[in-house]
Amino acid sequence: ANSWLNADYETEQVDIAGRRLMFCQTKRIASSMGEKRNTELDKADHVPEEIILDGKYDGLKKHLMAQSHERVSMRFHEIEKVLGSELPKSAKRHRPWWANNKHHIQATAWLDAGYETEKVEVFMRRVSFRRYT
Repeated sequence: ANSWLNADYETEQVDIAGRRLMFCQTKRIASSMGEKRNTELDKADHVPEEIILDGKYDGLKKHLMAQSHERVSMRFHEIEKVLGSELPKSAKRHRPWWANNKHHIQATAWLDAGYETEKVEVFMRRVSFRRYT
């Protein structure tokens, strides 16, 4: 909170399900006593700005959304590169981690991108995604 308050923004609207915050710029007033924040928003100075909060697996979602192929095969290290972080140990050891279950945050990444896991080869450290309709 301090980061956006220090940048003169306040939260205006919160959409938890959509992982979105709407910010608006606050008005700063210079005075002889120094600057102080005006908590009342002046409509003329109201500048809405939407920020989308990235989820842990959004890098994979964006990568898959950019694909034009019906099937996409990726090695675990390629997925980690796209994510910018390591996959959890369970992803590298247990096939059920890759289930097409919308209740699992990792699965929402590929499902929302229009893909589902088709073949998971944990031993080979590879997963194949197939576009679904």
